[in-house]
Amino acid sequence: MDGASARRFNTVLQRAMVLLTAEQQRLAIEKAAFSRLLAEVKEFNDDPQPLMMDVGGKPFHTHTKTLHQGMLAAMVSDDFRLAGGLFIDRDPKWFALVLHFLRTGRGMRPEDTQSRNEMDREMQYYNLVGLKQKQKQIIVIGHAFPRIYNDHRASDQILCQRLCVGGSQGWEKYHAPPPNHDGRWFAGDGLLFVFKDREHRPQSPELSNDQVLKFCAATGSCNYIPTREQIPLHSNWTYHRGMFYGTDGHFGKLDMSTGTWTALQPPLQWRFDPSMGVVGNRLFVIGGTVEGKKPLEWAATVSVEEYLPRANIWVPVADLPIAVAKATVVAFDGKLLVIGGIDSNAVLEYNPANDKWKTLPHLLVARIKPAVTVVEDSVVVIGGYATEYCDTPLQSVERYNPSTDQWERMPSVCQIHDPVAVVI
Repeated sequence: MDGASARRFNTVLQRAMVLLTAEQQRLAIEKAAFSRLLAEVKEFNDDPQPLMMDVGGKPFHTHTKTLHQGMLAAMVSDDFRLAGGLFIDRDPKWFALVLHFLRTGRGMRPEDTQSRNEMDREMQYYNLVGLKQKQKQIIVIGHAFPRIYNDHRASDQILCQRLCVGGSQGWEKYHAPPPNHDGRWFAGDGLLFVFKDREHRPQSPELSNDQVLKFCAATGSCNYIPTREQIPLHSNWTYHRGMFYGTDGHFGKLDMSTGTWTALQPPLQWRFDPSMGVVGNRLFVIGGTVEGKKPLEWAATVSVEEYLPRANIWVPVADLPIAVAKATVVAFDGKLLVIGGIDSNAVLEYNPANDKWKTLPHLLVARIKPAVTVVEDSVVVIGGYATEYCDTPLQSVERYNPSTDQWERMPSVCQIHDPVAVVI
């Protein structure tokens, strides 16, 4: 075998070893997920006291551990048992939502006022007041219009608005951090974060490495997160369980608990303005624009890759149904939704369990880089831009209702550049 053949053989062999390592890690992830599922099934089946509940003549099946709060917890006692079951002399109309609240800790409130009042009366009867108290609010924050996109010489006014979900009022002004807290805003875990570039970082020596600011939307409090090194001011970030993943051609992650920045291996295909998303602890980079065959030719791509942290490599997964760039990604119901993008009102759903894509109903309005959040088992899409140059902010807001498989209009928000949204 000559030298050229040997080099080709070694290249093929190294590539095969990388793919084998990636496949081994993928199988390990699937095995761990299957083990967790088996444990959940075993825990469910091992419950010594499964219950058949009769609510106003309608049967419901649950387990004693579900009835852990309010009057229902006391009802598990033998004083209420009838032939191994549990009888409650109440209208069964809303009891499924009562059980949903006990199982998930999240309330599903009816749309109309009369139904919400009926639901609140049932929750009060069962001494489960959390549903009413935990009415969700959407907080959206960004730069007030007018503002030149990505030009810090323009006005640095921060605009913050709030919408009470299910309430009768529209968006209203909400307390925002002081004007000097300027930079790029991102959301996660009910908190808002601003990543500041060098020009806008604090000048005091003790804060010289504090580039990331945490803003609690519920209280209006702000504090810096100590960082150990300069954090690249990426244009795309995604947050998951205390970790920010960022990209703007280069990839890295920021551990919010330690302030440590770690560079990641770049994907197999270089791309500009991709979308990123995390679901089930799995990180994906989706779409973006790539260089064409001709000089200065750029086009959106259908390429999707998954990051395997143990091997520090990216591996290709199923391609998008259509090419996408400048879209927003959100995890919803164990899947990833890719929403909007350049010249697109498409909504694409990726199921990591079977590596397949499907198309959901299109947005009512085509939008680029909208703010997206999940609230009360629905997906809310806010603002974004009408053109790929991100110079025309939109005001419209819409919500995807899985029960009807439709998008519904919501009250419009003020024009906000680089909007992000969080639920509290």
